[in-house]
Amino acid sequence: MRSWIESSGPGWPAIYLGRASPTKRSTCPGRHYGFSRHIDVVGGPKSELFLSAKEARMKFTCFHCGEKSKTPIRFPCPTCRKGIDHLDGTTPSISFIKKYKEHTDLIGGSGINLYGKTMNCSFDHIGVAKLSDLVEFTMNFGHEATVLSLHGGHPTPVRVAYIPQVFGRGAKKSDPYTLISGIPCSGCCVMSPCSIIYGHPFPVITEWVSDKFATSSGNCSVCGVVTSFGMGVCGRCYSSHGYDWQSMLDI
Repeated sequence: MRSWIESSGPGWPAIYLGRASPTKRSTCPGRHYGFSRHIDVVGGPKSELFLSAKEARMKFTCFHCGEKSKTPIRFPCPTCRKGIDHLDGTTPSISFIKKYKEHTDLIGGSGINLYGKTMNCSFDHIGVAKLSDLVEFTMNFGHEATVLSLHGGHPTPVRVAYIPQVFGRGAKKSDPYTLISGIPCSGCCVMSPCSIIYGHPFPVITEWVSDKFATSSGNCSVCGVVTSFGMGVCGRCYSSHGYDWQSMLDI
């Protein structure tokens, strides 16, 4: 799996163009929000490239109340009136306040610190300026999964979405050079989106996503083609919208 930036050039990943490996539905329990869902990448008996017409009519779901919509939901949700203020810094959650410093090293002009982790990423000025739209895009187009929390090992819901724009850089403990130069980030992860205590967003590098969700996949939220995990919009659909990810919030 590669990010948009790592995949730039004439050779888009095959998964972006709808040429997916044989797949099967995951037996992973849990609620799947919106158009995307977990699909095991390897070992399936057939290829499921598109969802049914009935499913395709209701592509998007409010992560708060479950209300379905044919178009991306602009928060606050028109049904439950709940929004993303705790995730975009308007009225930040406790974790947002705590984690914001760890994910904004670049804003201060310094290198990227690991803060005791094996990998860490920082928003740049573009990421901070577009944070509200990044969160809203991720909650509409991102793929859903769970990860184990760092403290206590509890299953924690997350949403991940890649966009065709760099908005941060990451670093790895295994490669000290990245602490200075950084790895371009075009992926956003929203942790515990429903929680006003633990909810917060952060940029991610492809290696982190591959490590956490190696056997997961999803669908393009526009046409339904199977994509790599986090690729909520396929290459063809991005191309048809001029690669303007922000405008896709109003499709």
